[in-house]
Amino acid sequence: MTTNTQIALYQGVEVEQAVYMAAFSQENGLQEIINQITQQAKAQAVELSGDINIKKNRTALSSLARTVASAKVSIDDTGKSLVEDAKAKIKIVDDNRKNVRDSLDALRDEIRKPVTEWEEAKKAEEAALEAEKALIKTLSQAIDENGNRKNSIQLREDFEKISQRIQSDNADIQAAAKDALNQLEQHIQAAEQYEAQQAEIARLEAEKAAREKAEYEAKIAAEAAEKAKREAEAKAQAERELAERAKIEAQMKAEAAEREKQAMQERMEVEKKAAAEAERMRIEAEQREIQEAEAKRAQDIEYKRQINREIYNVMISCEIEETAAKAFLLKLQNGEVPHLKICY
Repeated sequence: MTTNTQIALYQGVEVEQAVYMAAFSQENGLQEIINQITQQAKAQAVELSGDINIKKNRTALSSLARTVASAKVSIDDTGKSLVEDAKAKIKIVDDNRKNVRDSLDALRDEIRKPVTEWEEAKKAEEAALEAEKALIKTLSQAIDENGNRKNSIQLREDFEKISQRIQSDNADIQAAAKDALNQLEQHIQAAEQYEAQQAEIARLEAEKAAREKAEYEAKIAAEAAEKAKREAEAKAQAERELAERAKIEAQMKAEAAEREKQAMQERMEVEKKAAAEAERMRIEAEQREIQEAEAKRAQDIEYKRQINREIYNVMISCEIEETAAKAFLLKLQNGEVPHLKICY
């Protein structure tokens, strides 16, 4: 940028300073300058076009691009400077506006302060009046804030609180208090009637409950007595049955013992007879054995005697003397003759 009237923005592109500065505040005001720079730069690029593989050509195009970038920075810096100046002026305007608002608002409030204070006091008075009316209305209700019915004592306490407000200097409060007292008188009368009814109902229910309790206890006592009687009778019956069973069992045991005794005696008698029979049979068997043994022995003796007689006769037939034959036969019987034995 130069100090002359004409400003060189790009090679071959110059513009008057006043026109240039005014263009920033106009819609699309810089478009003509952009068009001139574009036309000039593209024409120069065409002149420099050639084989891109040649370093000289690449360097020339890069230098031309940097020239375009420098023009952009120069124009943008000018616009930025104008924006900063404009912002500073706008801030001054805003500060003056704020000073005017604050000062005149304070002056307005100062001038109106008596009116404002009167209005606020009036609002507070009206709010207190409305709160008092609301309290009187609440106290005059038969239902409390929890939705429960007030009793006559609570209603009379509320009646006393409202009565203190009947002397108020405010006519509205006096009127509200009078209306509330009239309502409370009705509520108190209704509450007392209701409480009397409830007391009577409670008395009747208590009498009924006491009567039912007495009847229930009498019933329980009668049932207990009947149960005790049944249990006593059942116990006595059980004892009788137990005694009868014990008697029967004792009798059965005695009979069983008697039968066992008789059976034992019968078994002993049978065993005794069996033992006697066995002894008799044993004796008979022994006697038979003895007889059989004696018979066999006698038979053996006779058999041996017959054998001996035959041997003796043979010896006699051989002309052996009788004495010698008897002596030899005796030795033969006793096994005293070597290599010779009688086979009976």
